Formats: sequence, structure tokens, C-alpha cells
Amino acid sequence: MEIYMINATKAYSGKVAQNYDSDRITEPIWQTEQNFFKKYIGKLPQKSKLLDLPVGTGRFIPFYFQYGISFTGCDLSEDMLTVAKKKYHLDNEQLINANAEKLPFPDMSFEYAICCRLTHLVSSKTLKKIIKEFSRVVSKELVVHFFTLKENHSDLKYSWKKNILNYFFNKISFSKLETEKTPWEHIQNYSHDKKQIEILFEESGWKIKAHHLLPDKQYKVNIYVLSKN
Repeated sequence: MEIYMINATKAYSGKVAQNYDSDRITEPIWQTEQNFFKKYIGKLPQKSKLLDLPVGTGRFIPFYFQYGISFTGCDLSEDMLTVAKKKYHLDNEQLINANAEKLPFPDMSFEYAICCRLTHLVSSKTLKKIIKEFSRVVSKELVVHFFTLKENHSDLKYSWKKNILNYFFNKISFSKLETEKTPWEHIQNYSHDKKQIEILFEESGWKIKAHHLLPDKQYKVNIYVLSKN
């Protein structure tokens, strides 16, 4: 099983899924992302067919309702989908448990797709498969979100800073210092090179229509709007 499948099915389960929104809603970048995607979704024609993957607990679903978008949400985590179904009273036809590498849809089933907070969970090899699968099922535009570290930050710096703070607050001992180098502690994660990911888009049949850089203290939050070549 691909590591990203393990991440989604195990790491995003139980209390992690139940508390996903409340744990992140206080992040400044969360609201910045919400504002961006609300604006993007609001400009789409009504009744547009859109794929949201990973849909998670459904953070963008209120925008689809508001702007009359015909959407389908996919996620590997059943627990995340369960939260979304309960919140928005949706069924298994609109929120589907699916693997992004092999989507259960015919070619060109959707006009648009949104892929937010997924790329850091997958290897370059897996990401290539996913972007190509989006190319198969989406006819017009794909919006892809991914993180890159700013030049003056490093995951290692983040980890050691947190370890020192934890030590002085007696949360852990030096014998238990974390060796993780990432802020996503409960999952394996990956960093992708900006140039390489742009090449991947082109090789998968996508043209960069727009590139947005959202403001954040630690990360460069990249959002690409891609159209078919």
C-alpha cells in the first residue's frame, strides 16, 4: 500500500478527523486559503461539475452550496468523510471513498477540480500519477495547492525549536527528543521542488493559467490554477 494511503486511512482517523476543523481553523493560513477558494469558486458558472479531492471534512462545501456548484468530494479517510456527511447531510454518492491514483470516474467527468492540502502527503512518484489522473477526469481547470519552505526556515529548525520548548516545559525529556523534521507530526510528508512540479504539470497536459503565493510566516503557500493545453 502506498504511504499516502496509509497516511490518509490511519493518520486521518478517529479524533484527528473529529477535531480536524477545530485544530486548524485558528491557523492564519487556513482563513487565507478559505478566502482564496471562496473567491475562485464564486467565479465558476453555476452548475459547473467540480471534483474536490481530498474533500476531507468538507471545508469548501458551503461555497459549493452558496454558488450552485455540482460537486463530488473524494477522500481516502472514511472518518473524514463521515464527519463531512454528518455536517452537511450528504450521502455516499456525493462524498466518495476513493484513491486519487485511480479514480472511479469515466474520462472528462468533471469540468473543474480542486486539490488542496494533498501534495505534501505524497511522493513525487505518486504525485505524478495523481496529476495525470486529474488530467484524465477533468476537462477545463485544476487548482493545486502545495507548500514550500521559505528560504529562512527549515523543518529541522522547527523541530529543534519545539524540542527545546517542550524540554523546558517538562513535556518531554532529552532522551525522547523528536527526530521528525516536519510540522505535520502525525504523518509522513514530502517537499516538492517548484520547478519540478511545474514540469510535471506540463508533462501531464496542463498549462499554468495563474500562480498565487499566499502570505504565511513559515511557508510559501503556492496555488496553481491549471488549464488544459
